[in-house]
Parts: sequence; C-alpha cells; structure tokens
Amino acid sequence: LELGAIPFVPFTDIRKLKDAAFPNTSGRTKNISIDDALKICGEALRWVTNHKPTVIYLAEKARTELGLLASRGIQNESSVSKAVREAYSALPPIPGLDILGVEEMTLSNLTRCIYTLQCASMCLTAVTHGRRRNEIIGANVPYGLYFGCLQEIDALIEDWRLDIYVEKSARKYVSFWCNDIVRIAV
Repeated sequence: LELGAIPFVPFTDIRKLKDAAFPNTSGRTKNISIDDALKICGEALRWVTNHKPTVIYLAEKARTELGLLASRGIQNESSVSKAVREAYSALPPIPGLDILGVEEMTLSNLTRCIYTLQCASMCLTAVTHGRRRNEIIGANVPYGLYFGCLQEIDALIEDWRLDIYVEKSARKYVSFWCNDIVRIAV
C-alpha cells in the first residue's frame, strides 16, 4: 500500500455494479405485447383518420386569430380561446367523433389534441417503417420529421418519398418510399 493512498480499490468489479443497476444487458428495449401494440396502432389510426381534420381546422382558426391579434399588437389569449370555442361549437355533430369527450373546446384541450395527434403520427410512422423514436421526433438530435420531409415523386402512381434521418447509416439522411398511412400521418 502506497503512502497516502486509499486502503481499498474503489470499483473492484464494475460489471457487477452495472449488471445490478441495469439488468437489461442486451441493450434492447423490452417488447410490448401484441395486444398493446394493436391497441396503440388502432388508437393512432383513429386519431389520424377521424380526428385530424377537426384538430387541424381548430388549430387553423386559432392561428388566424393569433395573426389578427399580432397585426394589431394585442397580446390577449381570451379572443383566441373564444375563436376556438366558437369554431368547435359550429362544427356539425358527428356521432362517435367527440374529441376527448368535451362539450367546450378550450385552448388547453386543443393543445392536448394537437399533442395526441402528433403522438399518433409518430407511432404510425415508427411502426409502419420501423424507425427509431429519435429519428422521427428528433430526440437528442437536431432533426426529426420536418415541414417538407414528404415529397410526391409521381402523382400518377402515388409515389411518395420520406426524407428522414436514419441513425445507423453512412449518409445520415435517407429518402425512401413512404406508404399511404405514413403519408397521411405526416
């Protein structure tokens, strides 16, 4: 033992500590059950196909009202809330398509609807094309799906391409064929 040294080795077997703290040694995420995957995909499809037009319509109304307020130099959220409430109440009732089961659409409900729609789009893109989460949403990387990442190559044969970052590739960005579910989601 050297003079002034600690009388023990601080980490005798670092692998034992790692295995105790992180038992998933394969480095892979645990798979979910098929039933759960079907429920997630079914709900995501319902949001993208049924609720997307309503959510986009309400978000456009909110954006229009925000633009009017900004042009007048007014910073007031109440008129935006009012515009969203009026647009939601003016929609014709569609049986079985109530969003979040709310009678009145508020800005916080609209925000939750937008987040849910974005999550549904992410789930469908991830499942359909087998992409990683950070490739789609840009987690811990400066990219993800972006405005303009979807390109129509040929209208005659419905050929769409998705330009996206692929984590484990030499080129990083890859353009590949995109199916109709992902096209609608994006």
